[in-house]
Amino acid sequence: MRLCRVLVPASVHRTFLIALLASTVLVAVACGGGKSGSGSPEETPGLFMSSLIRQKATGQYDLAWKSLHPLHQQVAPEKTYVHCENQTVFPGRLIKVSVVRVKDEPVRIAGEKKSVASKAVTLRVSVNSPGIPKPVVVKDTYHAIAVDGHWTWILTADNFAEYKAGH
Repeated sequence: MRLCRVLVPASVHRTFLIALLASTVLVAVACGGGKSGSGSPEETPGLFMSSLIRQKATGQYDLAWKSLHPLHQQVAPEKTYVHCENQTVFPGRLIKVSVVRVKDEPVRIAGEKKSVASKAVTLRVSVNSPGIPKPVVVKDTYHAIAVDGHWTWILTADNFAEYKAGH
């Protein structure tokens, strides 16, 4: 049986909600990638990461899983991944995802020993949350890696370990 994240009531404090949103966004896009494949993706890494956030915010976990790195798809099978992600309530309504910056940066993939080339994508995510008068804004950097002509993302090290352990 898999452990999944829990539902969060709308009456949470703003600080907790910001932390929850940050961790949700981090889990949504984690770091990005795997080993480089042939060909460059047609879409930009910024558009890829922005789309991934929108997929996660609207519960389209099956689409998000399709762009998960193939090695991590083996550790987190689609049915299990989608089931667990559906246990998580996105903390509000997504207002906007903005690309702040994209740069080259190596990243280490959970379950692998070596770092690989990636695109570090800094995003600003704005969410309207029930009970909070102003939008919650989180700015963070994630990594996208080209694999076989498309962008992929990876699980965080902690999530990778949980899936690998079967939790």
